[in-house]
Amino acid sequence: MLPIKTTMLAAALFVAGAGPMFAQDNSALLNILVRKGILTEQEAEDVRADLAKENSAALASTSKSPNLSKINLSGRVQAQYVGLDTDIDGSTSNPATVRHAFLRRVRIGMKPIFSNEWSAYINYDLTGSFFDAAYLEKIFSPALTLQAGLKKAPIGYEEYFLSSGALKAIERSVVTRYFVESNNGRRLGAGKYRQGVWLSGRQGDFTWETAVTNLEGTYTGADSVSTGSAANNGLAY
Repeated sequence: MLPIKTTMLAAALFVAGAGPMFAQDNSALLNILVRKGILTEQEAEDVRADLAKENSAALASTSKSPNLSKINLSGRVQAQYVGLDTDIDGSTSNPATVRHAFLRRVRIGMKPIFSNEWSAYINYDLTGSFFDAAYLEKIFSPALTLQAGLKKAPIGYEEYFLSSGALKAIERSVVTRYFVESNNGRRLGAGKYRQGVWLSGRQGDFTWETAVTNLEGTYTGADSVSTGSAANNGLAY
């Protein structure tokens, strides 16, 4: 058997540790234990100090530099199930029925924010093994931003300005897909990822963006770190 004092102290710690929403009840419980002589004032203060440490937010320090203000982490997981039957007229055999679950999108992002309006952004597609974005950014004003690195070319409202999480349908529209997806003989393939320097601005509802980039589009992580060759050395505007 545990002594009464030890048992009551354990109960106090258990109830008090339930979370910040019970902070007032925690304090009242500790005061009752002090009045009944089960805890001393010092013991109650020690319990309050321990609980304050447990309930405080954990801080992660990445460097001793004062330039880093904060880091925002983001992520997305989209699970999907396909049930597909195909019926072909004539003597041609029908393709096999598809009944399969898969991960449509798995992405993780990080945005460190520094002083003097500097920041960086990295977003990686784990399912496709490529960077969705990776650039440094300097905001000169709400109307003027400079970026250097990898990002999408600003082709198509749905593709460039809307997150896939904001789409009403599972995929983007047929018109958007025609303009931005890879050229396979039936699509234009204009909405590629490009590496270079980007300058963008805004004046009311009017936005503009100009860039100097590599000639070729980028699709994989290997493309992103390539230094190029005689076949693609040069710049696009």
